[in-house]
Amino acid sequence: MAGSDEVNRNECKTVVPLHTWVLISNFKVSYHMLRRPDGTFERDLADSGGNIAHHVAVRAAEEGIKIHGNILLNAMFGGVERTESERRLDGKYFVTLQDRDWYWKAYLPEDADRDHPACNPFGPNGRRLRGLPFAKSLIIVSGLDLTCDRQLGYAEGLREDGHDVKLVHREKATIGFYLLSNTDHYHEVMEEIAEFVRANLL
Repeated sequence: MAGSDEVNRNECKTVVPLHTWVLISNFKVSYHMLRRPDGTFERDLADSGGNIAHHVAVRAAEEGIKIHGNILLNAMFGGVERTESERRLDGKYFVTLQDRDWYWKAYLPEDADRDHPACNPFGPNGRRLRGLPFAKSLIIVSGLDLTCDRQLGYAEGLREDGHDVKLVHREKATIGFYLLSNTDHYHEVMEEIAEFVRANLL
């Protein structure tokens, strides 16, 4: 949940060339698709909502729309059963389980729990993606994010279903490290994103 749209746009200019459009969902679930006069899209990136990006990519694949790559940076997934990282990191590094539970309660349908597919895509109410032409994914996980076990589980779920996943697990990074451009985590991950974009989206 980066500070502002301006911050997101400035960060993204370092890794995404002009006239490339990449969808990374915005926390407010607003997608700004800026069509150019020639019919192509300008790039537009925001932060947070990897679970939404996942579901957009699934729907696109079902409808035969080609997505060249999916980048999930500290994607927020959840579930009813608590993971080891959720218990260990609760209240540390900016976020609590109480905060996350509130987000899910506000987001999900009233009668749903955290095993709803929007929260837990490979959980008991989710679906498998074997055989679906799902986009190659770059999944960036901060080891000190309380949902890191869920993000790692998501990457494993994609792999189990035969999909191409590049996992970047920064074990000593906290959520939001990508806002601190004076760290090795920032520079190394920005280079990973740039390489993924060059290899898959251009």
